[in-house]
Amino acid sequence: MRVTNAADAVRAEAMASKPGCRVCAGLKEFQTNLIEVVGPERVSHLCNYHAWALARAAPAEVAADVFLGVLKKWREQTETVGKSCDVCRCIRDFERGEVRRVVEEFDAIEPAITSRQETLCLFHSRMVAVSLPREKQVGIARMISRNAATLREELEALLEQSKQRRATGWGVLGRAAEFLVSQRGILHEEDVCSDQDQQKK
Repeated sequence: MRVTNAADAVRAEAMASKPGCRVCAGLKEFQTNLIEVVGPERVSHLCNYHAWALARAAPAEVAADVFLGVLKKWREQTETVGKSCDVCRCIRDFERGEVRRVVEEFDAIEPAITSRQETLCLFHSRMVAVSLPREKQVGIARMISRNAATLREELEALLEQSKQRRATGWGVLGRAAEFLVSQRGILHEEDVCSDQDQQKK
C-alpha cells in the first residue's frame, strides 16, 4: 500500500508530528498500566526491576497478591535459573507489536516521506529499519541523522548558555537521553530472574 493522495500524505505527516520516540511512549504507558493490573495468574518470575516497580507503584493488594503467587511457585519449583521475567515478556511482546505497526506505516508511504519529522530513538529505529526495504531504510537513516544533528545543535547551545550562567532548555537533556538509550525505565534485555536461591529449603 502506498500514499496515493493528499489525505494520505496529511495523515502521514500527522503521524510524524508527535515529539519523542513513539514506540518508547507506547511502551512506557503499557508498562505503567501493566504494573498496576498484573495478576498472580500471569506472573511466576520477576526481574529485579519489575519486582521493585510492583512494590513501588502497584496497588498494595495487587503487589501482595503477585508476590504471594511468586513465592508459592518458587517453593514448588526445583530450578529457577534461566527463567525470564513474565512482565518483561509481556512488554517485549507489546514492543514487537508496536514496532510492526510503525514498520507497516513506514512501508505504506513513499520513500521521500520517510525522511520527514518522525522521531524514534536509536534502538527502535534499528528495529524498524531492519524490517523495511532498502529504499525505506535510507529514509530512516536520514531521519536519524537529522534528529542527531538537531540534538547536537541544541546541546551545544545549552553548553554555551551554561558557561554564561544563563542556561535554559534543559529538556534537551531528556530528549538526548531518550534518543541514545530509549526512555527511562525501558529495558532492552530481560534480566534473568533471581538466582537459584541456594537458601531454598
